[in-house]
Amino acid sequence: MAPMIWAAVLATSWQGCGEGSATSSAGNDAVVPETTGSVVTANTPVTITQAPAAALFLEQEQVDEILDDLDSYFTAQNQGDWDAILDFYPLHRSPMDSTTRATTIEGMNTWWEKGLRNQTELADLLYASTPYRDGDQDVVLLNLDLLHRVIFIDFEGNPSGMKGMVESNYGKGNAQFFSEEGDPKVEYWEVRGDNRLWAVKEVGSDHWCFLPANFNERGGGQFMTVDAMTTLLRHRSENDPNRLR
Repeated sequence: MAPMIWAAVLATSWQGCGEGSATSSAGNDAVVPETTGSVVTANTPVTITQAPAAALFLEQEQVDEILDDLDSYFTAQNQGDWDAILDFYPLHRSPMDSTTRATTIEGMNTWWEKGLRNQTELADLLYASTPYRDGDQDVVLLNLDLLHRVIFIDFEGNPSGMKGMVESNYGKGNAQFFSEEGDPKVEYWEVRGDNRLWAVKEVGSDHWCFLPANFNERGGGQFMTVDAMTTLLRHRSENDPNRLR
């Protein structure tokens, strides 16, 4: 479950950070309820902002590029457009052929059809580190004030027991569980608060890709060196006024 939620949440793909594929996904609008209770809507819009007092340690032009790509990333996630989502995974570090891509899209569609949704409503940029040149890529550590929901629609299982998984992705103390009875039944974890996110792009590219804060817990060591991680985590601890405690 957790790797699939990572893929669905972070939509992260696999040239710079995205390469065309014969496999296409136009999103899953047809299977999203127009409205259920108060949280599940078709094509939930995402609002990406930069906090007025954001602590930024790179050029504003680069910040704008990151925010534009972050908007596209979360929009694709909300729509269940897995082909678009995969274009925000660091392909230069984890090549994906057309067969693997098609299989990945099929797998994410399976969880969507089972009732799993990831819905980001708001991401406000609080901090962006200085860029770190990590071999063939540049890495920037972000801190966002995030409003995100992991939603389960008529889901077979125990969503209320997934607190550990949700907090692993979004930070301890940031998640609250809700349940809305009805037809369909909607249960969800709502995340509000600071959330770290890694932005990476291949040198020479202007397209940013994204990795969750805990990507290295899932065997993702190829995505970033230890030096890059420790340097930027130290930078954040010394320079982000909103850093996680």
